[in-house]
Amino acid sequence: MAERGRRAQAEGRATRVPSALREREHQYRAIFEATSDGLVINDAETGIVLEANPAFCRMHGYTQMVGLHPSSFIHPDSHQLFEQYIQTVRQGGEFRTQAKDVRRDGTVFDVEVLGRGFTYRGRPALLGVVRDITEQLSQARLREVAALAAENARLREDAERRARTNEALYQADEQLYRSLELDQVLQALVDAAMAILGPDTAGVWTVDAQRGALVALAVRGALPGFIKALDAVTALDVPIVRDSLTTEIMVVEDLETDERLTPAVRDLLRAEGIRAALTTPIQVGDQMFGVFSLGFRSARVFSADEQRLLRALGRRASMAITNARLYEQAQQVATLEERQRLARELHDAVTQTLFSSALIAEVVPDLWEVNPAEGRFRLQQLRRLTRGALAEMRSLLIELRPGALTELPLGELLKQLAEATAGRTTLEIDVLVVGRAPATLAGDVQVAVYRVAQESLNNVARHAQARTVRLCLRYVPTGLSLRIEDDGRGFDPAAVPAGHLGVRIMRERAQGIGARLRIESAPGRGMRVAITWRGARSQPAPTA
Repeated sequence: MAERGRRAQAEGRATRVPSALREREHQYRAIFEATSDGLVINDAETGIVLEANPAFCRMHGYTQMVGLHPSSFIHPDSHQLFEQYIQTVRQGGEFRTQAKDVRRDGTVFDVEVLGRGFTYRGRPALLGVVRDITEQLSQARLREVAALAAENARLREDAERRARTNEALYQADEQLYRSLELDQVLQALVDAAMAILGPDTAGVWTVDAQRGALVALAVRGALPGFIKALDAVTALDVPIVRDSLTTEIMVVEDLETDERLTPAVRDLLRAEGIRAALTTPIQVGDQMFGVFSLGFRSARVFSADEQRLLRALGRRASMAITNARLYEQAQQVATLEERQRLARELHDAVTQTLFSSALIAEVVPDLWEVNPAEGRFRLQQLRRLTRGALAEMRSLLIELRPGALTELPLGELLKQLAEATAGRTTLEIDVLVVGRAPATLAGDVQVAVYRVAQESLNNVARHAQARTVRLCLRYVPTGLSLRIEDDGRGFDPAAVPAGHLGVRIMRERAQGIGARLRIESAPGRGMRVAITWRGARSQPAPTA
């Protein structure tokens, strides 16, 4: 009896175990088929699909996928990933990656795969959890595209801003170097700062060495009362000036709270309505010239670009001021040299001519009584010398009066030049003018042609040993030509040194107006100088 009971219990347990396994398998099957993630079981050796839940099948556009090889639903670009997946899972590891799958209709979509190995019905298999992440990636890509678009917009805005800044700096350079007068240079600097940085006020200030006061050199936007009041303030009492003299740039974002300001200066700036300032020193060479300051009527934070631009303007101001000073020095030197040249001309020409005239005038009365024929000759000589001295004086007066070389007709200038040269030499000079000067003849063309004639006559008087010289000025509708011929001893042009001053000066004058200069000569055959200009220049020019 006992044995039959034990046997019955054992049979009962054997019956209940398969029943429990079947129940658990049904549960797993229900979960497998009901889960929203795609589940797929692949054979570990062949990769063939052994099981695929409905979510996995719908994801790929199939009703059932058992027996399919992965190559039929995995995109070729992800085949290598699948091989890595198999190898990793075979070795007992987990595998997580993103890949591309292909639906039955051929469309491609993105998936996230999490896989690991297990035993399926007594054989090695791979369990993969697959999730369609196309929408997630699309949103991520949209965010990336939006971020990229925003970055591109920022870069484009920066590029446009830098382009505007560079254009403004280019225009500032044009303004700064357009004039060599210091006050015009500084005003151009202030105008450029107003255009580029947009302050409410801008000014260049220097420090009076004797009074220590600030002196306005160029100001824009400030009230006259402010300039006058600031003139009474010692520069060292104004921190934005004092500190700017020793630092590269001074930044004050709010004058109301800046502890570096004295009460008097704060009251002065408050009356002007200035709340923020940006200041940089202007240094010329090793000396401090002054400060360049921008004022704003509201508190603000200055960007690095704004500070960089102010420094750039300050450096441009230093170079422009240096150029203006050099130009002023050159003008002074040129004026001194011109005075010395005129003094030499007066001594070498007019003074000697008048001295010779005085000697002849003294001997003519006595000579007339002894030899009337010689007396008449001396009188003719005296008349020639006097006329020559008068012509020389007229030429020198023309040189002294600005604009005279462009105000008088070129033909008249050449006649006065010829008469002055003949007066101090024994040359007979004939001037012929053919045609009428064009109304569009530019001043620089007239000056250059006159200077060529002047240098040619000087060379003839000094070196040619000629008796006669002929000048022929010919006007044509498209320009003019001047030909100068003498009957002197001539020379070999090939033997003239390349740096011969007279020839070089004439060539530079011709090149300066785009004219052609031709010099012809030979020993014993005189010299011919011809300058030909063709064009329609009408702008005014210097009277150098």
